[in-house]
Amino acid sequence: MEFWLRRKYNLLPNDPRWLELSPEDVEAEYLAHQFAEHGVPDEIEDEHFDEHLDELESHLVSAGGDDFEEVINDKRN
Repeated sequence: MEFWLRRKYNLLPNDPRWLELSPEDVEAEYLAHQFAEHGVPDEIEDEHFDEHLDELESHLVSAGGDDFEEVINDKRN
């Protein structure tokens, strides 16, 4: 992906614009172009979804659990 991005935008390895990019920026740019050129597949599978979900749930529990404020939007006229 990095080579693709540098080649597409003609960036040298020491170009400040290149050096400021994070790995997430490179991946997002690559995927945006892939989806624009080839379309979005009907199904996208995240192999690490369960791991991300477990990490999020453990973070919520350590931060105080399910302390969500219930919001009721009742617009009766």
